[in-house]
Amino acid sequence: MKIAVSNLKGGVGKTTVTQNLAVCFASMGYKVCIVDSATSQSSLAWFGVRDSGLKSLTVVGATDVKALNKTIDALYREYDIILIDGTPSLGEMTTRIILAADLLIIPILPSGHDFRSIEKLFVRYELATETAGKQIPVYFLLNRYSENVRVHSGMKELLEEHGVPVLKTTLRERVAYVATGIEGMGVLEYDDPKAIEEVVALTKEIIGIAATPLPTEQPRQEHAKHMGRPPTRIDATVRISVDMPKPLFKRVKKKLVDMEITMIEYMNQLVQKDMEG
Repeated sequence: MKIAVSNLKGGVGKTTVTQNLAVCFASMGYKVCIVDSATSQSSLAWFGVRDSGLKSLTVVGATDVKALNKTIDALYREYDIILIDGTPSLGEMTTRIILAADLLIIPILPSGHDFRSIEKLFVRYELATETAGKQIPVYFLLNRYSENVRVHSGMKELLEEHGVPVLKTTLRERVAYVATGIEGMGVLEYDDPKAIEEVVALTKEIIGIAATPLPTEQPRQEHAKHMGRPPTRIDATVRISVDMPKPLFKRVKKKLVDMEITMIEYMNQLVQKDMEG
């Protein structure tokens, strides 16, 4: 399976999510490779300080936009899981990252600014899916989320109410994510049970998305056999999003526009309640 973790906004946790998914998948026995498409090459640097005694995985830098898809296709012949660490840029690289993926994960912070920045990514998504002639499953991942913060929980509820595809798993703001990023580790290799629980839940949720066939699909095992791949491999190459009259992101885009108005009203209500209190 090829999973892209992307957002045009920096600082939302793309690299942290990518690295921790890689470690978790590797711990489950999958052969994993991270493709680092960002010019900062943060995942490659993380790999450079990673201890050789930890779970084995590979990180490859791929900043050449013309070579990206060929690189990913070649690596996919050798690895079960390809994780693409996206670049925060509005350009051809983002389009190619989306085209290369079987599943797109968009980490976002629970703030109004982050939701507003998504619209430009929608344009790239639509361009990519029209080029590919297929819909690529996409999910938002709430990062640095706290259910005790009213604005955070309110945004999550609004996303769910408007039918925006959001992963059930959320990631909290924890020291473990920062510390392990510096040391070339994942939280599974660190002493923080709550962070471990979050990442394992996220990984299992993604496996469930990939492994559960839609009614129009043949069973995953049969597809894997047809493609000449081991049946144990996670394979989402035939997975498509549910066919709807309008493209997925046109629907989501409208919902987020509507939701932004709702969010402003919601925040105004919170401010009013605080003033009254």
